[in-house]
Amino acid sequence: MKEDEIEFDNQRPDEKVILLRRRHPWVMLKTGFIILIIVLLVLVGFLIWGASIYSVVILIAGLVVSLTIFSSQWFVYANDIYILTNERIINV
Repeated sequence: MKEDEIEFDNQRPDEKVILLRRRHPWVMLKTGFIILIIVLLVLVGFLIWGASIYSVVILIAGLVVSLTIFSSQWFVYANDIYILTNERIINV
C-alpha cells in the first residue's frame, strides 16, 4: 500500500499522506541503560549481602521493575507511528 492511499481518522478532505514512519530502534537505548543500571544494582546487592533473603528480595524487585519498564517502553515504541501529510505531522 502506497503512502498516498493511506487514510486515517480525522483526515481533512484535501490532506494527502506523504510519509508513514516508525521511530528508530535507537530510542530504546535509554531504556536499555536504565535496565543495565538496575542489573548492576542487583549485582552489588549480591556482593554486599551475599545469598541471603535481602539479595533475593532485591533480585525479585529488580526483575519486576526491569520488566515493567521494558514492557511499557516496548509497547510505546511498537505502537508509535508518525504520519507526515501535506498539512501536518501526526503522532499515532
